[in-house]
Amino acid sequence: MNRTTILIACLIAFICGSATAAKIGSVESSREQAGNEAPKAFDQLPSTRWAAEGRGVWIQCSFETEVEIEELGIGFHAPERNYSF
Repeated sequence: MNRTTILIACLIAFICGSATAAKIGSVESSREQAGNEAPKAFDQLPSTRWAAEGRGVWIQCSFETEVEIEELGIGFHAPERNYSF
């Protein structure tokens, strides 16, 4: 059976020892759905997200300056779905 994966995530990064969020320099992904583009994964808005369908999809970001990540939160749009990584 051919199984397709849909990954939908919202990501938030925090700078260690600071109350302000890290500044994202750029965001890239291998694929994205119209209306759910990669930068929306890092905009800290619960109403937006990055979404991509298929195996091997990925998302990455770079920060404007070097940061130490203290915490990384990942939220799923539909937590009852079966996601795979």
